[in-house]
Amino acid sequence: MRSKTSRGREVYEQIKGEYSSFLESIGITASNFIPASGRAGDNIIGKSPNIPWFGGPSILGQLDSFKQKPSSADRPFRMPVQDIYKFTDFGDDRRIIAGTVETGKVRVGDRVVFLPSGKESEIAGGGIIIDNAESGDSLIRHHIIEREYSWEKGMINESDRVSRNSHKSKFIIITGDAGDEKRILAKKLEYLLFMLRLDTYYLGVKSIFTGLDSDMAGFSDRDEHVRRIGELARIMTDAGLIFITAIDDLDGYDVEKLRLLNSPNEALVVSFGSDAALSDKADLNLLPDHPMEESLNSIMNVLYGSGVIYGK
Repeated sequence: MRSKTSRGREVYEQIKGEYSSFLESIGITASNFIPASGRAGDNIIGKSPNIPWFGGPSILGQLDSFKQKPSSADRPFRMPVQDIYKFTDFGDDRRIIAGTVETGKVRVGDRVVFLPSGKESEIAGGGIIIDNAESGDSLIRHHIIEREYSWEKGMINESDRVSRNSHKSKFIIITGDAGDEKRILAKKLEYLLFMLRLDTYYLGVKSIFTGLDSDMAGFSDRDEHVRRIGELARIMTDAGLIFITAIDDLDGYDVEKLRLLNSPNEALVVSFGSDAALSDKADLNLLPDHPMEESLNSIMNVLYGSGVIYGK
């Protein structure tokens, strides 16, 4: 007969395994898993003799070991631009850039760089509203943890869909300078995948603006538009589709946000153009003067090479 201690360790290892897998799927690694009992006081303040097989710290010991997160003000300056106010009377060319400072700080006279254009400007003055808010990245991760915990699935799991569809799901984002070339490439990619009998779907951003985002008519909240596209991608990829969209002028912040919102499913980011600021965030960089067939082959090679599509 197994001892009570042995059964307790088995339960601990099972819970640890399940939660480790879930946290890894959303990009989080746990510092520790501590078996504890509030009623008996086991492993709360110090090591408990009732759990001799556990060699880790107590809860209090673990809390004492955490290092304080560096202040956001000590990190590089980052401020997503939310709006630009222009003065047009009498030839006045001043611009007021409005947004929320995510990290860092600036002073009058500091030089700043605007992405993705790479243009520079000098801080001439400004005002600030101080608010005790978490960084956008932290808020997104917290949202994803809550969303995935509450996600209600049907009776068909991911491996079932992959087995029937003969391919994995993927969120393909084609971004770059404004123009029709990206959309043509995205639509041709959808057609090529469809002719290979793969489950794929292209959705243009204009369709999203007049559909899901119709309640935002007259507003230019780019962050919210990006958020909704990311949430939609999570649904489409969970359904097993290769979901494709083309979006103008995404920057590195937008790309990381879309990747996070689509997690635990994967995204393929294609930078279509000469935007060097985005090249390190993209999985594939294509030049618009390349033949369309060449660009399509490059994307297909990535899909085959990463195991999204089988049979090449």
